Amino acid sequence: MPLYVRRSIDHYPDRPPILGGKPDEHFVALCGNLVAGSISRVPDGPSEGIWHWGTGLGDGLTAGATADRFDACKASLATAFRALLARAAIAERPDATAGPPVRDTPPPPPAEITAWKPAPPWNDADHPVVIHQPRRFTVRSGELLIGLIQEMDRVPWVGQWTWALSGTRPNPPAFVWKGAEKSFDQARAAHAACWAAWLEWAGLQQEQPLRWSSG
Repeated sequence: MPLYVRRSIDHYPDRPPILGGKPDEHFVALCGNLVAGSISRVPDGPSEGIWHWGTGLGDGLTAGATADRFDACKASLATAFRALLARAAIAERPDATAGPPVRDTPPPPPAEITAWKPAPPWNDADHPVVIHQPRRFTVRSGELLIGLIQEMDRVPWVGQWTWALSGTRPNPPAFVWKGAEKSFDQARAAHAACWAAWLEWAGLQQEQPLRWSSG
């Protein structure tokens, strides 16, 4: 599936226009619902009129450059994005389609905004360490770090596990990307389901098995 290019002002209809330039000079590139990159024209300065593109998946997996023409930026962005996908052991789904524009959630009425309250004082004597060397695992898809699963070492949760998905910003609205489970197997399954859901949303699919490491 080719990446879909949409004007930024059409993709983010609730946000103010980008300062500088024109609406037809700022674009996002979509892979499913994922904003895979952007293309924009430099409005002023020494590089005025030059087009710039950028793409990325996570820490260390980014690319970008300039070109004289918009079409050249599109082609370069697509090539670079697919190279990053290959490094992350994932690929575009053939049946994926571009997601809808992103609508911003209206701010809550003033009456619903509550003042910040400090958390209760924490004392180690109330939560003694009962596991001195809790286990910890990282999960990678190719070169992309996508998760962390950790054993909890304090009562009353000792022996349970937390999990979190990483390297996936942005996420769908109300997306649950972290949690806790009673066992390692349950935490691993929850993380795998979360990663699969994110891939589906982003129009992507797994190409190689995930890699696990401890420590």
